[in-house]
Amino acid sequence: MKTLKTTAACVLAAATMDGVHAADFNTESALAGLAACGDAFESATQAGADCVEGKAVNDVFLDRAARFADSYGKSMFGRHFSLNQRLTYAPAGGGFSGEIDAVIPLGVPGLANDDDVTDTTALFLQQGLTRWTDSAGFLRNDLRYGVVRRFDVADIPGADVLGLSVFHQRNLEHSHGRLVAGLDYDGAWGDGVFTYFKPTTGWRNSLSHWNKEERPLEGMEFSLHFKPTTTVNLATALTHWEDADGAEQWMTGGRIGMNWRPHPWLNVGHTWDGLGTDNDTQSVHLSLSIPIDEVRRVPRWQGLGIVGKADNNRQNVWRAIENVGRIEVAQRERRTLSLNADGSVRGASVRFMQDYANSGETIRVEVTLANPVGADTRLELRLAPGEGDNPALPGEDFIDQPVIVTVPKGEIRAEAIIQLIRNPAMTAPRSLSAKVFLAAA
Repeated sequence: MKTLKTTAACVLAAATMDGVHAADFNTESALAGLAACGDAFESATQAGADCVEGKAVNDVFLDRAARFADSYGKSMFGRHFSLNQRLTYAPAGGGFSGEIDAVIPLGVPGLANDDDVTDTTALFLQQGLTRWTDSAGFLRNDLRYGVVRRFDVADIPGADVLGLSVFHQRNLEHSHGRLVAGLDYDGAWGDGVFTYFKPTTGWRNSLSHWNKEERPLEGMEFSLHFKPTTTVNLATALTHWEDADGAEQWMTGGRIGMNWRPHPWLNVGHTWDGLGTDNDTQSVHLSLSIPIDEVRRVPRWQGLGIVGKADNNRQNVWRAIENVGRIEVAQRERRTLSLNADGSVRGASVRFMQDYANSGETIRVEVTLANPVGADTRLELRLAPGEGDNPALPGEDFIDQPVIVTVPKGEIRAEAIIQLIRNPAMTAPRSLSAKVFLAAA
């Protein structure tokens, strides 16, 4: 089903402030701004999110952090150190969301401060945070830590730049984790980015949906941006992601869009996402980007721009990676199984399909749960010595390894076929039992 939604975004970006001293970073004032939202933030309500975003993000991140970064960051790490911030409001997309990234140059001390050095290569650490609100109104904080390497691939400095990046992300609330590897190219007429997202954690109970569990999605995207002029950007992307319903199926789709920046502070765009899938959406967005320091001279309107002069034919090798933000997750119904003290599934029963079997034969075993499962559930069936005076021995009568069985969604039963070990030394019948455990995700 196709839907149309309209969003408005207001992005505030920090600008360099010359002559700011350490005294400008008022620690007591910053902590007071955070403490004022303490109770609201702990309650994880929309009011708390609005308070934190309004006071903490605006008052601390956008203002004091920028002043502190200019005072100490550039003196410690060189002139390429930067602190990049964005505050976005989208009425149809969860309200406020904020991002902050620090670019920390790596290299020979003093080299980054030499204004005569041509910027043809860059190596830097990037650390950042994305704070956003999900569809249930739950506030999420996704941290990222990464390293970025960029270098020129052409004779003209800054004309064609190739970059490699690796990030690790972690969600503070759910402890989700994923690795993100990227390859980007930036040229005078446009840029291209290939990104691969690999989860490092499995299913966890969702804090925002009491009856669901979630885990990070695996996926990849290849996007191209063509810049015919200095103010017009045409975008297209090919996406391949796991389905968000947790069924471990994959979806291949596309995305196209156009952005027009007639003024350095204003961006108007239209995006059509999910092409080729059943969940394609269209969105119109308006972004306003204004430096937070005092504006001495308002930039001029640029209209449709100049053909062939995109970004003045020079790319910034020190720019931060911007497509590693929210950790997208798959969700499914929470497993309703409870466990005993030994870790076995409570209420699960095991039935051997025959009363006896000869040594070395194949046996059939049926697992039955107390209640139907809300999703396909993998279980471990573990054979064990039975009761009585002559129990079966692991390694002699049966293989001491778990057997995986899957109970389909909505069902309570599953069967397994198990091969016994042939034991010529066995002279009397031996007893065998089994227990059921949850399989690792």
